[in-house]
Amino acid sequence: MDILKLDLVSAVGSIPYVAVIFALVLLAKYGFDYWFSSEAATTSDFEIEEASNLAVGIRRTGIYLGIPIGLLGTLIGESQGLWMDIMLIAQEGVLVMLFIFIASVISDKAILPNIANTDEVLSDNTAVACVEFGLYVATGLIAYGSFIGEGGGLVSALVFFGLGQLALIFCTKVYEAVTPYEVVEMVSDGNTSAGVLLGGVITAIGLIIHSSISGPFVSWTIDIISFAAFAFLGLLLLLVMQKFADWLFLPNTTIQTETQRDNNVSAMLVTVALLNAFAIVLVVGVV
Repeated sequence: MDILKLDLVSAVGSIPYVAVIFALVLLAKYGFDYWFSSEAATTSDFEIEEASNLAVGIRRTGIYLGIPIGLLGTLIGESQGLWMDIMLIAQEGVLVMLFIFIASVISDKAILPNIANTDEVLSDNTAVACVEFGLYVATGLIAYGSFIGEGGGLVSALVFFGLGQLALIFCTKVYEAVTPYEVVEMVSDGNTSAGVLLGGVITAIGLIIHSSISGPFVSWTIDIISFAAFAFLGLLLLLVMQKFADWLFLPNTTIQTETQRDNNVSAMLVTVALLNAFAIVLVVGVV
């Protein structure tokens, strides 16, 4: 009974934090809806509620998940009192929303160049939406890693978030370069399996980068070197893991066949689940 009372007290005490996160997500909804409607003669609400546009729903889901994930570093830190905690969550929540917005620009310009993301999402291109989903979640994970730990302050968090985003772009480009088929072109053509694969890989890379930038600040030189080394090693291990997933879990086919020829979303869900499971184990083993 005492344990139950403690659980109830803890649950009630978490209500203000839940309310702040909910308010931040709601603010993000209206902010991104305004930005979205400024690029198109429609609204996200109409596309979801009336047009049943799955791609818009996937995009919005990525944003809604990315924000609270990005704030986990603040939420699990040591409490400084209710009002100070709420002010800190609100401050860093605005930063995370800005980070997610930056990620949307990165998606449009760097990850999926020569693709008008909003136009494609409006056309219900779920492949593009899946890549955006992966990028928003990865951005939240990188923000989470940036804000967790002690000693560096806000400047350190901003610097390592920026480095994390650059590493995410670099690792994604390396992945695309070593993939024996044009995965971005397939995403542009609406191949949902390719979008699921690329979005899932981006999320797994985000997990690895999160791990590489988490922890207490030691020094700029040591932290940047360890960040770069672990990010590179993590990407290498992820590529090896994809080969094992191909050989062992899709024994009668290949990832290339299932994406390029068959647009097999089911096979790619299996693949990205394995890649992210591996990344989670890698993160837990390091953090």
